Amino acid sequence: MTSWKFYGRRDELEAIKLLLTRGRWFFCDELRYILDPADVMGADYPSETYRVLKNNETRQFGEYRTRRLVLEA
Repeated sequence: MTSWKFYGRRDELEAIKLLLTRGRWFFCDELRYILDPADVMGADYPSETYRVLKNNETRQFGEYRTRRLVLEA
């Protein structure tokens, strides 16, 4: 079992990106789709993935912060 030790939010986001991309390379649009399908497919797309996280961060930070930071990592 791997022991994970995080030193801050940046490390957590890099770990999320690593887990999402384990075993294959993802293109930016694919990561965008995983984080928020409506961002890629259009506002009327019926599927959601991280709605609670997105809503909480939008309310707290004024943006979907995890999406931005994962795509920047």
